[in-house]
Amino acid sequence: MKGLMIAEHLAAISVFALAIVWLSGIVTYSQTQLAPLRLQAEAYQAANTALVTGDKQVVIAGITWQVEVSDNAVKVVNTATQYTQTLGRDAD
Repeated sequence: MKGLMIAEHLAAISVFALAIVWLSGIVTYSQTQLAPLRLQAEAYQAANTALVTGDKQVVIAGITWQVEVSDNAVKVVNTATQYTQTLGRDAD
């Protein structure tokens, strides 16, 4: 009876450990793969907002973006993380 109880506890601990490892993998994937995509989407949205409103500083999702518009490109800089993206003309 004691052996069965120990086996059940070890199985429960291993399932718990497996869940922690799985969640750690999800967090790592989110930070390495999804965070850069989110920044790109926010930069694109900031560029579009600046082009429509004419503002040089745009706040998207609580993050301030500095926008520089030139004849052939729009440069967007995240002031908090120093992430920079330059958006050029699509078809010329």
